[in-house]
Amino acid sequence: MIATKLAGACYVVLLTAAGCDSTPETDIAAVADRVYLGGAIYTVDAERSWAEAVAISSGRIVFVGSDNEAQAWVGEQTELIDLDGRMMLPGFHDSHTHILIGVFSDENCDVLRIEPREAVEAALAECTGLKGFGEERWIIGGGWGEWLFPLGNPDKALLDELFPHRPVYLESSYGHSAWVNSRALEIAGVHDETTVGKDGIIVRDPETGEATGTLHDSAMLLIRSVIPKMTMDYRLRSIRAAIQELHSFGITAVIEPGLDEELITPLVLLADAGDFDVRALTSLSPINWQPGVFDDGVFEFLEQRGRSHGARRFRSDARYERHVR
Repeated sequence: MIATKLAGACYVVLLTAAGCDSTPETDIAAVADRVYLGGAIYTVDAERSWAEAVAISSGRIVFVGSDNEAQAWVGEQTELIDLDGRMMLPGFHDSHTHILIGVFSDENCDVLRIEPREAVEAALAECTGLKGFGEERWIIGGGWGEWLFPLGNPDKALLDELFPHRPVYLESSYGHSAWVNSRALEIAGVHDETTVGKDGIIVRDPETGEATGTLHDSAMLLIRSVIPKMTMDYRLRSIRAAIQELHSFGITAVIEPGLDEELITPLVLLADAGDFDVRALTSLSPINWQPGVFDDGVFEFLEQRGRSHGARRFRSDARYERHVR
């Protein structure tokens, strides 16, 4: 159970547990750990949609009802929280998200849905001061809007101008395209004759055949394969920030597809340490796995998925899915 108190806000989000009652239960202490009073509590229950108070004991909601009835749950050690008329409601559940891979930090070039294009260019110019990743000092980030560029394909010319010697990799807002510069293409060995499977596209100049700087779907892996690996410390910090981002919107549970072993390992570490305070159902997906092709790698994958399943608030038993990250 997670309760998020939003200072100065008009609502409080509460992640409901498995059941609540208006009277003490025999297996739960009659004195609650925390009691919320004076609220407009929406229960999503057709028969009793609104209440004033909620009591929590041992990580469970044990009472929902009136302020007067809630007094039966108050003891000397009970934390009392006055909602002062604010609204409390169950936490939101996002059924498809890609936030547990982490969110951008000050180390990344963040152009998330900035517009118009002139604002994107200004934000990119500020990214020239970033330290970058690895020996090549890679500039990594993204969030650019596909709608800002003809056919959703930005050109490498601007990145080449701003970052003539440093490789750049910026994913789009929807995560299915990447904007890169000439240095990144050079390091990855992408040239006029480079090909990808039918599920990927290297956008090329129709006259010269030269890669223009936009890659779609599996073609993105050409660059990702040469980007320096993020440290575990970086990944943990990024995921903690992602969880805080979820909390800020009242999202307390998610379904996240398309994680491989590298991406899921820090989630398991956080869950095992008791620091994963959001409920998550994930889909563990082997990169470039072809459906219908069964070999020893499939059995290794199933074993790997089993190792990452079962942690508190964290499960990895969603269906397989072929996914480009």
